[in-house]
Amino acid sequence: MRDLAKSTIFDKIDITLLMKLVRWTMILASVKLSR
Repeated sequence: MRDLAKSTIFDKIDITLLMKLVRWTMILASVKLSR
């Protein structure tokens, strides 16, 4: 049970990190295109 809980928590963290990375990449891409 503990392993499952840890895995789910890590999955959630990974998802949030991925979303942040995607956001930053989009922002950087838009800035580069604007320039």
